[in-house]
Amino acid sequence: MDYQFEISKLSRQVLLGLTKDLTEEQYNHIPNGFNNNVAWNLGHILVTQQLLIHKLSQAALCIDESLVKKFGKGSVPQTDYKLAEIETVKSQLFSTIETTKRLYQQGAFKAFTIYPTSLGYTINNVEESIAFSNFHEGLHLGVIMSLKKLV
Repeated sequence: MDYQFEISKLSRQVLLGLTKDLTEEQYNHIPNGFNNNVAWNLGHILVTQQLLIHKLSQAALCIDESLVKKFGKGSVPQTDYKLAEIETVKSQLFSTIETTKRLYQQGAFKAFTIYPTSLGYTINNVEESIAFSNFHEGLHLGVIMSLKKLV
């Protein structure tokens, strides 16, 4: 599983590289044809990893619960995100991976709630959930790349 955690770190390094020079306005811009922005996608990546791994394993989240409402599945930006809030999300991208990896290695994710994804794939255990989380992050990395071209 170390490989999966390394892939997650790599994905997030790419995310930070892509977004490091964006202004608050660019983070919040929603181009025609989109229903979200770069800031929302960053928060969504952070939240979804926590929900797919921690929540489905009946473990505590490593992030503030208020982020789930703002960035969880089915949410959309309700207001512009302040740069400080965006930086807070970005600052948690790597600590959550490290904490999740440590908890996984300690066997903290024994229980697991089977989860049918909206793509028609069923996640049966935490290992599948970690891998699916990486797939999900890759999708949103692509969205961020598209959004960045339009901001």
